[in-house]
Amino acid sequence: MIKHGVPKSVREIANQSTVSQREKVAESSSVRTVGRLKSIESVETVVIEDNGCELEVDVSLSSPCQFKPGSVYQFIGEV
Repeated sequence: MIKHGVPKSVREIANQSTVSQREKVAESSSVRTVGRLKSIESVETVVIEDNGCELEVDVSLSSPCQFKPGSVYQFIGEV
């Protein structure tokens, strides 16, 4: 059974600095976050921001999308 994405803020994901914390989140299930698109790094990577925190998101497995900087997006995936 596929588990739902656990809602996490960009800050919560970005602050997961130790390996043990990352493993704990990865074991729990996928995560879901929302952020404003700051930049498009490549066709596979975008950077979102929320409340002063940034998160790099791998979008290589998503459908082709015309991302617009400044727009708000929701991402569901694994850390």
